[in-house]
Amino acid sequence: MLRIFNNVARHIVQSGLIVLFGIVMIVPSNAAVPGPVTGQSMTLQPAGSASFAQMQQAASVQSLAPAYPRVRIVPKMEAPTKDLGSFLLPTPAQTAKPSPLAALPQPSAPAASVTGFQALLDNLTAIPPDTMGAVGPNHLMTMLNSQVRIQNKAGGIIQTVSLTAFWTAPTTGLNGTPFDPHVIYDTLSGRWIAACAANGKSANSQIWLAVSATSDPTGVWHFYSFIADATGTNWADYPGLGVNSKWIAITANMFPVAGGAIPGIQMWVIDKSTALNGGALTVKNFAPGFTNNSTMIPAVVRDAAEPNLYFVNTGFSANQKTVDLI
Repeated sequence: MLRIFNNVARHIVQSGLIVLFGIVMIVPSNAAVPGPVTGQSMTLQPAGSASFAQMQQAASVQSLAPAYPRVRIVPKMEAPTKDLGSFLLPTPAQTAKPSPLAALPQPSAPAASVTGFQALLDNLTAIPPDTMGAVGPNHLMTMLNSQVRIQNKAGGIIQTVSLTAFWTAPTTGLNGTPFDPHVIYDTLSGRWIAACAANGKSANSQIWLAVSATSDPTGVWHFYSFIADATGTNWADYPGLGVNSKWIAITANMFPVAGGAIPGIQMWVIDKSTALNGGALTVKNFAPGFTNNSTMIPAVVRDAAEPNLYFVNTGFSANQKTVDLI
């Protein structure tokens, strides 16, 4: 069980700027919170499972990238029509005053040497490339709109497949065109979690989720598919992915397939324990209209004692950029 509430709080940034944050926190249901926003409860069965070896088999019958550049026109979600209640961030001209952080002692260089290496280059076949990556105990995993690569921490390439092969290998149970991928390593559960949108600008728009069965990303993954809009009216774009000790959250900007007024943000909040089991998911679906924010991005919370899951929103008001902690 969970609730979402709206509130206002002030945070003083160390640089001397004061920013008013609008807060929307996912909190335990037994907490005293005002104005709960209730989502729709649902159970989602897994679409399928696949190992990276099966993904490579799928990739062997398709190229690692499209034969021609795939260009996607990224739609723009306008700022909310009403004031979010946030102070505007000063422009560079307004922040010429030296930061008090400059006077603080600077940390010494680490004793251990740091070795860098090339991860996954943009092969210029998908525009924009939407570069994403995460680091686990033994692996680096990189996801682009074109490809997915797993490397060891010395930079050695273990496996590379196309983004399509990762998501639509025959046993995943998914079918379509994935884009806007995200991948994180959840240190609290020792699992890799990935998400993307699929079938953009269509009535068959979906949000896909994948969770590794272990801490090894080269092993088995479990896959799920959320229908963006059962009516086929709106499609999902620009997904955000976050996690804490209790939940996995996916957000998406929703746009009308046929054009017209933008409905807003949709969010799926998943009971993480059900996702780690690889079976049916317990989900709360928050339809467009539950908030007037634009482009909410869930945080990755690595503190097991933190019960709240936070989001960040960036928007525009009077041609000035605002930042909200949600």
